[in-house]
Amino acid sequence: MDISRENIILQKEKVYFCILMIFAILFWLFVLATIVGPLFVLAFAFMGWLANGLFIARLKSDCVLITEQQMPELYGTFRQVCSKLELTKLPELYVVQSQGMLNAFAIRHSGRNFVVLYSDIVEAYGQSSDEMRFVIGHEIGHIQRKHILKLLFLGPARILPLIGTAYSRACEATCDRYGAFAVNNIGGALTAMMILSGGKESGRLMSSEAFSQQWHNHRGFFVSWYELISGYPTLAQRVANIIAIKNNSKAPKVSRHPISYIFAFFTFGGGGSGLGNIFITVAIIAILASIAIPNLLRAKLSANDAVARSEIYSLANALIIYSQDHDGEFPSDPTVLVNSKVPYIDKVLCAKESSGFKYQCVLSKNDFKLIATPVTMGTTGTQEYQISKEDFLPEPELGQIEKQEKSGSSNQFLLNLNRE
Repeated sequence: MDISRENIILQKEKVYFCILMIFAILFWLFVLATIVGPLFVLAFAFMGWLANGLFIARLKSDCVLITEQQMPELYGTFRQVCSKLELTKLPELYVVQSQGMLNAFAIRHSGRNFVVLYSDIVEAYGQSSDEMRFVIGHEIGHIQRKHILKLLFLGPARILPLIGTAYSRACEATCDRYGAFAVNNIGGALTAMMILSGGKESGRLMSSEAFSQQWHNHRGFFVSWYELISGYPTLAQRVANIIAIKNNSKAPKVSRHPISYIFAFFTFGGGGSGLGNIFITVAIIAILASIAIPNLLRAKLSANDAVARSEIYSLANALIIYSQDHDGEFPSDPTVLVNSKVPYIDKVLCAKESSGFKYQCVLSKNDFKLIATPVTMGTTGTQEYQISKEDFLPEPELGQIEKQEKSGSSNQFLLNLNRE
C-alpha cells in the first residue's frame, strides 16, 4: 500500500489506543477517588520529572548539539525530514557516543522535544543518506503522534497483557511508515533496517527479501510468544512491512501459535525495555499500595478501638457483679476477679498493654475507674475510653418497671462509655 499523509497512521494503533484509554481513565478516576492516591501520583510524577531533567542536562552537557555550525550536513538532513513531515517546531538534535550500539530515540521534557542519535548509527548510515532520513523520520513520527505524552497517561493501562504490548508494536510500526515516507528511496529504509539487523558493513550486503521470509517461515510457539510480549515488532516483520510498502501491497499477515496467547497473557511484557516495564509496574504497585494501606490501617484502628471498649466493659461488668456478691464493695486488687474460686473474668489488663492500648485501673471500696489509652494516638487507637461506677444506671424497683412497661418506655441497663 502506498503511503500518504492520509494513511500514514496504522488503524490498529488507533483501535488499541481507544481500548487502553478506557482502562486508563477508569484507573485515574479510581486514584482520584482515594485520599492519598493523588498525592502519590504527584510524588512519582515529580520524581520522574526530576530524573528526566537530569537526563536532559546530560544531553546538553556531554552530548553534541547538531546545528548549522555543528555537523551542518546532518542538520540539513534533519531539517529536510522535519519539513517533509510538516513539523514546524524543530526539536533539538543531539549525537551521543554509544560504544558500538545502533539506536536512536525521541524524548520530551518541560514541553520541549529532543531527538537523540547514537554516534555509531550516524557513522553507519551517513549524514545525508536515505537511511538517515528513515531513522530521523521514525523518531519524528513519535513526536508527531505524541507517543511520549500518551505514554504518561496510558502508563497504568499499558501493563495490560496482550493489549499493552500490541499498542506499543502498532506505534513502532506507524513510525516506520513515517520513516519510509520521509526517504526519497524506499530502498534506503530497507538498508537502514538491514544494518540494524546484520551490522554496519554486513547489513548492506544482506538480502532484505530473504530476511523478511524468516518472519513468514518461523511461526512456532516460542517465536509467537516472544512476539506477543515484545513492545517492538521483530526486525524481520518490520522489513516485511517496508517491502510491502515498496511493492505497493497490503501489509502481510501471519498466524501465531494459539497456545502462545495463553502464555503471553500471564507473562510480563511491556512497551519498551525490560527495565522500563519494571519501573512502570513498580510505580503502579506503589500507587495501589498507597490506596490499600490506609484502608488497612483504618480497619486496624477500628478493631483496636472495639477491643479496648470491650475489655473495659467486661472488667467493669465483673466488678459490678463482684460488688453485688460482697455487700457493695469493690476489690482492692483486680486480680481477685481472676483468682476467685469461680472467676468473674478470665483476664485483667490493669497496668498492661494489649492490642495497641494501655490499661489503667483505679479501685476503691466504693468506686472504680477504668481507662484505656492508645499507646500511640492515631496509630494504635483513635481515642481514650473511660468507664466508672457512675456509668452503670441503678436498677429500678419492680413498681417502676411495671409503670414503664405500661407506658411503653424502656430503661437502659447497658454500659454507657464516655469517649474523651
